[in-house]
Amino acid sequence: MPQGGYRPGSGRKKGSLASHTIKTQEFRKQLIDETTKEQEPIIRALVSSAKKGNLPAIKELLDRILGKANQELDVKSDAVNIYIWGGYDDTPSAQMSKKLKEKYKNKDEIDENE
Repeated sequence: MPQGGYRPGSGRKKGSLASHTIKTQEFRKQLIDETTKEQEPIIRALVSSAKKGNLPAIKELLDRILGKANQELDVKSDAVNIYIWGGYDDTPSAQMSKKLKEKYKNKDEIDENE
C-alpha cells in the first residue's frame, strides 16, 4: 500500500462533523436557550452597569444597539478600497439587539428599575 497521498474512501465523509463541533453546537444551543429565558434581568444588569460608567458595558450596549463601526482597510494599490464589516443579521445577538432597539426606540432614558 502506498504511503501518504490520496486514497479513495479515506478521510471524513462529507457532511459529517467532528465530535468537538457537535459538543460546541449543543453548548451554544443550551446557552442561547437559557439566556433567552433570562434576558430581561441580563439586559437590566448591563444597562445598570453602563449607567454607572462601566466602559465595557457602555461599549457592549452601543455595539449591540448601533452596530459595530465599519473598519476601513486602506490598501495601497490601484485597486478599489476594501471595506471589512463584521456583522451578521441572523445571529442570536443581532436578533436580541433588534428587540432592544424596538423596545427602547421611543424612550429618552432607560429606567434601571423597570
